[in-house]
Amino acid sequence: MLKEALQYVARLATDSQEIIVKDINGETYVKGDAHRMPTDMASKMRLNSLDSTVDYIKDCISGCKFVLPYVVNVGYKEIDVYSGLNERLERNVLIETTPLLPRISFDHWMDMESFVIQLKTCFVETDNLNKLVAIVSSITDESKVSMEDDGFGLKVSQVSGTTIKKPEEFQINPIVRLAPYRTFTELTQPESRFLLRVRDGGKMALYEADGGMWKLEAQRNTSDYLREALAEEIANGTVVVVG
Repeated sequence: MLKEALQYVARLATDSQEIIVKDINGETYVKGDAHRMPTDMASKMRLNSLDSTVDYIKDCISGCKFVLPYVVNVGYKEIDVYSGLNERLERNVLIETTPLLPRISFDHWMDMESFVIQLKTCFVETDNLNKLVAIVSSITDESKVSMEDDGFGLKVSQVSGTTIKKPEEFQINPIVRLAPYRTFTELTQPESRFLLRVRDGGKMALYEADGGMWKLEAQRNTSDYLREALAEEIANGTVVVVG
């Protein structure tokens, strides 16, 4: 009796693993745990410039290596290139391109020396940048001690704070337009508004004040660059630029 029960349980387990495929009224039904075998996919290339991205796209097209058309998805500082759809409606991720950019500290208090170094190394040189560097370089953190002696007692007072060495030479506008390196170096870096803040101790900070509008400009510039570089491929229908 026990043997028959075990055989019955084993048979149920075997039946449950059996995959049954039926077509009913033009629809395909599957009974059992069935998984589609994955197709072979290419490993994506990681690049850092627009020129190398364009060159690789053209090389892949000339070699007929992947399904056409290629889809180029453009972001403000990232580009993803996909193949066309295969028979399973899947795309190969061919390229991921991100620029090599300096690390810029916004919304962060810095001492004067670090602040100037960041301005001179991570921003495009413009008249606005040079004026800002001149203002920042003239800011000092002072502490003054004064004494008053009236013959009966000595009064000592101390005043400290952040001042400008020659205030008559500068007109400080807290909002300044600057162009940090924030997108691909082949492109003109978009200018945007920044708020300059200074506090005691000679600490300074820049706060982004354009609501992220520069990202839309950078994305548009990147898209325009690729559309021009891939004009022939776009006209032939082998490349689609999105963004």
